[in-house]
Amino acid sequence: MTCCLSSMLLGTEREYAFNIPPTCSGVVTNRCDLKVVEHVFKNLDDEHQDLFVESCFRPLVHIPELKLSSQLIHHLVARTLKSPDYEKDAVWFKFGEKEARFGLQEFSLVSGLKIVDDVSYDVAKRSSSLLDLFKEKKAKIMKKDLLEQFDGLVEKEDADLKYKLGLLIVLEYAVLSNECRTLVDERWFHLVEDLELFNNYPWGNLSYEYTVWAFEALPELGRKFGQTYGGGRLPRMMSWKMSKQWRSEQISMFFDASE
Repeated sequence: MTCCLSSMLLGTEREYAFNIPPTCSGVVTNRCDLKVVEHVFKNLDDEHQDLFVESCFRPLVHIPELKLSSQLIHHLVARTLKSPDYEKDAVWFKFGEKEARFGLQEFSLVSGLKIVDDVSYDVAKRSSSLLDLFKEKKAKIMKKDLLEQFDGLVEKEDADLKYKLGLLIVLEYAVLSNECRTLVDERWFHLVEDLELFNNYPWGNLSYEYTVWAFEALPELGRKFGQTYGGGRLPRMMSWKMSKQWRSEQISMFFDASE
């Protein structure tokens, strides 16, 4: 299967977006917690597990292990090019003599999340049984509050409520990957009351922040530092795993050899 991400030889020279030294102090944070997705899924009953694997978040079930590599992210950011004015929704990188593009359509293929061109984030207000669980929070609900409430719902009659709450947890911890102290948008409580609308919402447009796509944009990078998994499965994030932390000098040697 050919890679859908644009990777091409170009005659024009473009400037790098950032002036980053080969080494620098700093911390790369990862707010996408896929372990929470697994926790939610395992704590649903069989009926609602079946619903989950048919939902808009089905690509997030059983993703292979991916270790965060701050060194790899450093090298990719250092090779980021300035995007042309007409293409501000895409990111370009220079890899040796090639320039690789990553945009929303490529993200959709990698993640499997819904992307639309004419996006609208409007959500109609409706009564929400979930919001009733958080009355004491007075509209100041954080994602940790969702998880605590989820773990407290144990009765069989709460199964539907628990499923909807589980979807919101996956949204906050994995799809949007919000900061811990960011308040949960009240719109999502209204939206999840209608599962059809929730599953057809353009979540991919809101979740344009993964790094796993780098293995797709730069195939040599994937072959060196990742392992293919599952034989070209879709979405493409299901096709890669990285269970090892690589040292900075190993990654530097790889990029230097390509230039």
